[in-house]
Amino acid sequence: MTLKPRLSATQLAAFFDRLEPLASRAGHVTILLQSETELSLLWQLCLALQQHPQLPPWRLYVAGGDEALLTHPYLAPLAAGGQLLAGEPEPDGGLLLLVSDGALAAAPHLAMSMQYGNLWQAPHLDSPSARWRQAQAPAPWQPLIDDYRQLLTCSDFTLPTGASERLDGLAKQWPGGMLCLALEPATTNLHQLRAGTIHQRPLNLDALAQQQSAQGGSIAIIPVDDSHSLFLTCRGVALDAAGFEALCRSLDGPALASAASLLAVAKASPQALSQCDQLPQWLALAHHDPAFLQALPEPCLRPPEPWNETRFEAWRQALLRTWHQYLPLAQNAEALFRFSALFELTGQWGLLRDALSWVDHWFEPQADWLAILAGCEAATGNLAQACQVQSQALSLAPSNRPLAEALSQYQQRLAGQRQLAPACTDPEAPLRLEPLGPQHNEVFAWQYRDPQIAIMSGLPPAPQGSAAPADWPAEHHDSPGKRNFALMHRQLGFVGVVAYELRGQSAYVSYWLGTDFQGLGLSAPALALLAEQARHQGARVLFTSVYTHNRRSLRTLEKGQFQQLPITPSEQEAMYYFAKQMDGQAPLAPERLQAMLRELCQTLGSPLPDDQRLTG
Repeated sequence: MTLKPRLSATQLAAFFDRLEPLASRAGHVTILLQSETELSLLWQLCLALQQHPQLPPWRLYVAGGDEALLTHPYLAPLAAGGQLLAGEPEPDGGLLLLVSDGALAAAPHLAMSMQYGNLWQAPHLDSPSARWRQAQAPAPWQPLIDDYRQLLTCSDFTLPTGASERLDGLAKQWPGGMLCLALEPATTNLHQLRAGTIHQRPLNLDALAQQQSAQGGSIAIIPVDDSHSLFLTCRGVALDAAGFEALCRSLDGPALASAASLLAVAKASPQALSQCDQLPQWLALAHHDPAFLQALPEPCLRPPEPWNETRFEAWRQALLRTWHQYLPLAQNAEALFRFSALFELTGQWGLLRDALSWVDHWFEPQADWLAILAGCEAATGNLAQACQVQSQALSLAPSNRPLAEALSQYQQRLAGQRQLAPACTDPEAPLRLEPLGPQHNEVFAWQYRDPQIAIMSGLPPAPQGSAAPADWPAEHHDSPGKRNFALMHRQLGFVGVVAYELRGQSAYVSYWLGTDFQGLGLSAPALALLAEQARHQGARVLFTSVYTHNRRSLRTLEKGQFQQLPITPSEQEAMYYFAKQMDGQAPLAPERLQAMLRELCQTLGSPLPDDQRLTG
């Protein structure tokens, strides 16, 4: 796969930074996108524009685009708001920005040749010699031809008549001014014309620049790589030389080619690069270009061993930013499989589900990716859907034993989940519960890695290194009278544990959130699910305790309508104690609640310290 240079949202945002004063003076700006290759540039434009709320009102037109494009889920909100439209805009008094990605190069041109001062013309550059005829210079191009007679002895060239007519027409139609930003495969100077480059890249930017300059336009040609250049022209706009230079400086030509250069290096030594764990850095250098990610050799995508927190988060953030640059279309749909594999590797379940939903849109069902989707649903606690999708995968590959074994595991987990309160297993809710089991061991250990979790929750610390048994944390799983539940988030997967120990109608509840998911507002809804499940199992009063300095948990209990018991914190353990009566019960006196708490703690083998007394 070969990458061509492309404008990224980051680079376009820098351009819009410089364009803002000019656009503000015009009052509004109309952007016309012409692309002859792919529509990924459309999404980059949308992202860059949405990063600039300070821009005056704008509309973005897609020349040649059909109405079906505007129904794309990513683009529909902009279309509904009247900011994204298909076709050509009607001229008005505002500023027009034409953004071209290969469109100028695709416009008609005249094939010409200068031979010892004589001008020849043919239907196209590669016409046989018999079809070349002596010609007169077209009137608008006479000054250029006169120059070429002096500078070219025996050289073919083109006159970009189609591109010129397009720019001249727009400049006349838009009295508020016209800017053109074009990224084109082109021949840009006399040296390239003499070398015959015009036969590979027929757009003659040297000629177009001279013609536009003669019409009073400001012109810049910025080389990008050996074959592509940026062409910037400004017509009828009150922009001084310094302002135009600032626009040009915002366009870093070599940076546009960085993805292609990096890819060449990666293909030369993929094994060496895979050992350096540089994927996040390389994606950043390539402006998180999805095409670059898709083109990288497989060894470059191998994860570091072992993961550590810094590496893991760097991979996740780099992949997230690259996904945000991606507009799923039929012509780039193969990239979805690479995204899916990497999202599964990094546990980004919501993104994995999004990617696979697009796979389902563009491809026929296949057992392999359906099994990945089933695993995603299981990892987020939606076990009924996991069973359904896995069954579909197995129907496509009925002799596949691993698929059958996975389906059996999902069915067993679903049977346990269906014993819980219906409100705790709602597939549409952002959070749901599942009985904690061995299937959660790996993610449990990862999210339990912060030693403060064990300290604040009063649980055993995680074993370190080789001391960790293979089935840890089995001691946290259910035991007689105690229920432990994995807290599963629809997008994030396993985010923590909630638990209670039930004796009669009293239950002692506890919970913790994983290292990566604290401070996200999950505590209150997690506690509400726990309370609902305890009530479902017969609890009428819930008790819990919190360290006096744990302000987050104190706020969570307040939101959950837990009542603080008037018990003086012990010198041994600075704890506050709380109780919550289930709905529909007559309020119990604090003395009665304290007695129930003491009885419960005694039954659980954790009696309250003697110096904790009821106050007031």
